[in-house]
Amino acid sequence: MAAPFSPCFMPAAEVIAELFSTPYGLESSSRLMYTKLCFDQVDYFDAVRTIMGKVALLQPVFLQHRTVSQEASLNLCKTIGRLACVIGEGFSSPIVQCTPEGLSLADLLVEVTGHPDPAISSLPMDCWCIFADHWCQSEIIPPPVTQMYARVVQNLLAHCATRAYVSDELDEYRVDAVDPILSALYILGARTLTKYLRDVLTSAMQTGQHAQVDAVMFVTIAVGEKLHYEEAGEVVEILRLIVGAPLHPTLSRGTVLLLESYSDLLERDPPLLVAAMRRMIAYMKAQEFTCIAGKAFTRFCMAVNGNGDRSMLQSALHNVAEGLVAEGQAAARVMGAEDRAQVIGGLTVLVGSFKDPAQAKAGISRILSPLLEGVSRVGSSPVTQDTKRALQSELKAIGAVFSNSPQGAGMDLLNQAWALLDSLARSDYMREATVVASLCQLFSTVIKALGAAESAQVAPALASLMCSLYERTLSARCIDTLVTTLEIVTTLPTLYTSGFQHICACTFPVLLRDGPAAHLDMVEEVFTLASLMFSKAPQDFLSIPQQCLDPTVQLACTCVVLQERDPAMQACSFMQNLIKAAPSNNKAHSYVNMFGHQICTNFMNALANGVDDRLASAQVPTLQSLMSSPVLPTHTVQQWVGDMLKTETFAPALSGPDRTRLFSAMFRHAGNKQRFKALMKDFMNICIGRQTTDALVSYEMY
Repeated sequence: MAAPFSPCFMPAAEVIAELFSTPYGLESSSRLMYTKLCFDQVDYFDAVRTIMGKVALLQPVFLQHRTVSQEASLNLCKTIGRLACVIGEGFSSPIVQCTPEGLSLADLLVEVTGHPDPAISSLPMDCWCIFADHWCQSEIIPPPVTQMYARVVQNLLAHCATRAYVSDELDEYRVDAVDPILSALYILGARTLTKYLRDVLTSAMQTGQHAQVDAVMFVTIAVGEKLHYEEAGEVVEILRLIVGAPLHPTLSRGTVLLLESYSDLLERDPPLLVAAMRRMIAYMKAQEFTCIAGKAFTRFCMAVNGNGDRSMLQSALHNVAEGLVAEGQAAARVMGAEDRAQVIGGLTVLVGSFKDPAQAKAGISRILSPLLEGVSRVGSSPVTQDTKRALQSELKAIGAVFSNSPQGAGMDLLNQAWALLDSLARSDYMREATVVASLCQLFSTVIKALGAAESAQVAPALASLMCSLYERTLSARCIDTLVTTLEIVTTLPTLYTSGFQHICACTFPVLLRDGPAAHLDMVEEVFTLASLMFSKAPQDFLSIPQQCLDPTVQLACTCVVLQERDPAMQACSFMQNLIKAAPSNNKAHSYVNMFGHQICTNFMNALANGVDDRLASAQVPTLQSLMSSPVLPTHTVQQWVGDMLKTETFAPALSGPDRTRLFSAMFRHAGNKQRFKALMKDFMNICIGRQTTDALVSYEMY
C-alpha cells in the first residue's frame, strides 16, 4: 500500500475501491481498513470519495442477502455493515457535506440499521451520533438528512418492538438505541418526532400490535429528559392514549415506567393525573409490577405538596380523593409491607393537602381506622409466621400515616391509636423480636412526626411503656425509641432518670452473665442513652443513685476497648462526658480518680493491638482528655504510662529508646489535640507493622 503523500496513493486507492466493490474481496479489503488505513480527509478527499462511492455500490448485494438467514449471507451482510461503518465513522466529511457519494453511503447505513439481525443492525449506532453532532452545529439541516433520520427512527422502533418483552435492564440493543434516538430528536425536532410516535402508537393500538406499543413507550421515555414543556404536546396525547387503553399484561411495565417518567407533565393536567393514578391502582390490584406501580402512585400523590402553586391540582384531586383513597387502600392490601406503607403514605399526603384542616384530619383518620382494625384483629389471633408478617405490615403502614400527616394532626391520630398500641405492647406478640422492633420503630416515627412540644407531652407515658417493654423483652430497640424521644424533647423528663435506673437494673445482670460482646446492640443503645442524658442534664444524670452509676462507669471502662466500633464509640462518648464534668462535679471527679488508671491502661493496650481507624478517632481524644484533665495530677498519669512502657510484653515493636521517645512525646503534646492524635496513630501503626519507629523521631523536634 502506498504511503500518504505518495504519488502512487490515488492509484492504490482506486485498487482498494475496486476491491471493495466485489463481494469476493470484501473480507481482505475490510481487514485493510481495520489496520487503520487513515486517509487524511483534506489532502485525500477525492480518494475518500472514490472509496466511499465504491462501497456504497455494495448496497444491492446487502439487500439481496438481508432476507436470507443462512450463515454465509449473515456474515456477508455483517462484513458490508462493518466496512460501511468504519468508513462512515473515520471519514464523515462527505456524508456531513451531503456529497452524492456520502449520501449513498449513508443510505447503505440506513439499510444496515434495518437489518433483522440485531447484531448487524446495531453496527451503525455510533455513526448516527457522530453525524448528528456535526449537523446540529448547522443553522439549517438539509432535507435529505431529516429524511434519513426519519428512516433510522423507523428502523430502530421496529427493532425495539422485537425486544418488547425483554427486560430493559438486560436488553443491550434497547440500551444502545437510546443515543441514536436522541440524535434523531435533535435532527428531526421534538414536535416532528413525538408526532410520528403518536401516529405509530395510534395505528398500533388500533391493530392490536402490543409489541409496537411497547416500543413507542420505550422511545418516548428515552426522549423525555430532553423535551421542554412547550414541545410536549404530542407526548400528552400519547399519555392520554396509554391511560385510556384497555389493560394488557405485556404493556404493564412500559406503562408504569412511561407515566412515572412524565409525572411532571401529568401534574399540569389534573384529569390526566387522576387517570394515571387509577391506572396505577389497577396494576396494584392485579399484582402486576406492584412495586414500581406503587412508587409511581405515591409520587403522583406527593405532587399535591410540590413546589409552586398547586391549588388547581389540589382542587381537582379533592373531588376524587375519597374514591382514590378507598381504591388505593384496597389495592395496597395485596402488596408487600414496604410497598403498602409507601402507598398509604401517599394517600395520607393526598388527603392532608385539603385546605380545610378539619377535613384533612377527618380524612387521615379514615385512612388510619382500617389499619388499627387490622392490628386489633391480628393482635387477637394466635401467633404464627403469617400473623407476625401481617402485624408488621399494619404497623409499618400506620407509621407511614404519621410520617406523612400534616403538622398538627399527629396528636389526634396518636390519641386514636394509643390504647390499641399500648395493649399490643403488653401482648404475647412481644415475645417476637421482629414485632417488638416494628412497634418500637412505629413509636420512633410517631415521635418524629409530633415535634418537640407534643413529644414532651407524650414522653412520660412512652418512657414508662418502653421501660416496661424492655424489662420483658430486653430489646435494644426499646432504648433506641427512648433515644429518639430525647433527641427531640428539649428538656430531660424526670421519669427518664428513673427509667434509666430501671434499664440498668435489667441490663447489667445479663451483661455480667454473658459479657458485653454477646449483646453489642444493648451496649450501644445503653451508652447512647446515657451520653444523651448526660449531655442534656449532667447534674441530673449524676444524681442517679450510686448503685446504678457505679456499674455504668465500670461497664464503660470495659466497653471503650471493644473491637466492634459503634458500641465502643458510644462508650467513649459517655466517658468523655464524665471526664469533662469532673472539674465541676464531685461525683464525676471521684469516678475519674477511681477508674482513670483502668481507662488509660485499656486505651493504650487497644491502640497497641490495633483498632479500626474510626474507633481510634474516638479512643484517642478520650485518652487525651484523661491525660490533660485538671483533676488528675500529672505525675500520677506519668506513673500509669511509665509502668506500661516498662512492661516488656507491651508493644514489643518498640525498643528502649523508642519507649522513652513515646513517653516524652505523649506528655509534651497532651495539650495539643492534633499532634497527640497524630502521635497515637503513628504509635498504633508502628505496633501493627504499618510504620517504622522512625516516625517517633519527629515528635522530639517540635
